[in-house]
Amino acid sequence: MSASIVNINSANLLRLSALGVGVFYGFTHKQSLTSFVHARKEERARVHHNELIDEAKIAYEAQVNRELADVARKNGLATIDNDSYRFDAERYLNFLISQTEGEEKK
Repeated sequence: MSASIVNINSANLLRLSALGVGVFYGFTHKQSLTSFVHARKEERARVHHNELIDEAKIAYEAQVNRELADVARKNGLATIDNDSYRFDAERYLNFLISQTEGEEKK
């Protein structure tokens, strides 16, 4: 009779040990998956933030170029696009120098 009690206790100990190992494994696996998902969310948020910054830089640069083009047209420059056949580099450089001198006086 004592042998069967030892066997039952050993079986119960093995079952509880397996349950404990399973719970521990499940907890650590859930933690690793959660940290992976959290890292992916942070990466996506960082990439989205950088894309917004890049778009804002492009929009700002376009606005500045548009204002510069308007001022250049008022001063007689046909275009500030250096790919255009009407682009005059010497007049453009003189215009930029006059603009920077005007900003320094302010």
